[in-house]
Amino acid sequence: MGLVLRMTGLGLHSLWFDEIATVHVMSAADLVEALKDDRHPPLLFWLLKPWQSWFGNTEAALRALPAVIGCLGLAVFASTLGVLARSGSMGHAAALQAVAVFAISPFSIWYAQELRAHSLLELCGVLAMASMVAADAGRRRLAFALAAVALALGVGSHYMAGMLVPAAVAVGWLRWRRGLVAWRNAFAPTAGALLGFAVWIPWLVTMLPIQCATPWPALGRTGLRDLAELPARLVLSELSGLGMFGSGCAVAAAACIYLGLAGSVARGRRRAGFATSALVAAAAQVGTALALALVVAPNFLPRYLAGAAPFVLVAVGCGLAALRPRVLAGAAAGVLLASCAVIVGTHRVHGGKQDWRGAFAAVVATWQPGDRVGVLMTPFPGFAEAPARYYLRDCDAQLRALVPTAHLEQPDGGWHSGARLHLVVYDASWTAERCAALCARGDVLVETRVRKNVRRLLLQFR
Repeated sequence: MGLVLRMTGLGLHSLWFDEIATVHVMSAADLVEALKDDRHPPLLFWLLKPWQSWFGNTEAALRALPAVIGCLGLAVFASTLGVLARSGSMGHAAALQAVAVFAISPFSIWYAQELRAHSLLELCGVLAMASMVAADAGRRRLAFALAAVALALGVGSHYMAGMLVPAAVAVGWLRWRRGLVAWRNAFAPTAGALLGFAVWIPWLVTMLPIQCATPWPALGRTGLRDLAELPARLVLSELSGLGMFGSGCAVAAAACIYLGLAGSVARGRRRAGFATSALVAAAAQVGTALALALVVAPNFLPRYLAGAAPFVLVAVGCGLAALRPRVLAGAAAGVLLASCAVIVGTHRVHGGKQDWRGAFAAVVATWQPGDRVGVLMTPFPGFAEAPARYYLRDCDAQLRALVPTAHLEQPDGGWHSGARLHLVVYDASWTAERCAALCARGDVLVETRVRKNVRRLLLQFR
């Protein structure tokens, strides 16, 4: 079921702002030069270039790569928990519940179907967990290799994968201090993680200062409510627009998640199972990311912590399975799974992404010879026109009529009386003034608000 949910419906909804950015960078002739204006490492873009040549550049084809990575993460997670269950470090019921929730987790499915690096970040979290399990089993070389691969893939895909290093240190220290494993086994994941991180040090030294100097705003949600909601948001995702019933399901799911975490904490005081290690690993990632957000730059969002989500799910599964009486454990797990299923279904039906596809379809439908097309999205040259270049890629007349965003407001831009401009706008603080200035120079014949801050206007200049 989890594999089917990740691999179907990939083209149901339009690409949104961040996914458009991925397409823009991926399509650049010089990828490294394009990444100087971005804030991401290159691995996903390197993978997408051959993927696009093999499978095409439709929304479904492009999103299939993160979806396949998401399926791989689910498979490795299930295999790892199977090892834990067979070794007695985790109960069979707890392992089954954790795998079931992972399979239909709205968070995991949402980001497995998004053209960004978050599914890779989640996979790296699962590989890091597998490394810790191998260390507990005394398989030091395997633990080292898995951690090295996890960090090499992770840091090359998303800088927040570096949070897995303190997670490996914290778990290794915990297991060693409690006398559960020898120190060489306990810190084998740490050594592997450091090696995987070290692979990217030349890139970090060269590119990270340049990328940090770009004017992209930091995205941080570090309020008390945000921190309190974080564990639930690592299982659930995109809760706006769910409707009354869907919102009620989200509340019920969150209650089960916190009940599971509380049960896992209480259980950890009595028995040092893997649930305690999972809690420590998740807390180490969240704590390090929060410290960086408060001290360096306020980049702190649930999706940036996708590497912590598998550890949270292990803790939730163990905590719910430990509830007594057993009927309560079964009921809580059932409510959580049913609520997740409702949220995933609502996402499929109603979406939640910006509808650039619908906006440009309306442009084509109302097109007249001589019309022009413009986009107001970002102040960055080239990227500002990226939605039009993607969604009008098969519409030669409209693509030829695309006006660079920097030229839209020029007095000598050729806007004679009667000229028509199809303007697609991303409503944000940095586009409001520019949109108002253009509208003041003509009459708005048509204005259509599309989903999630995307608006289409048809202007006729005076």
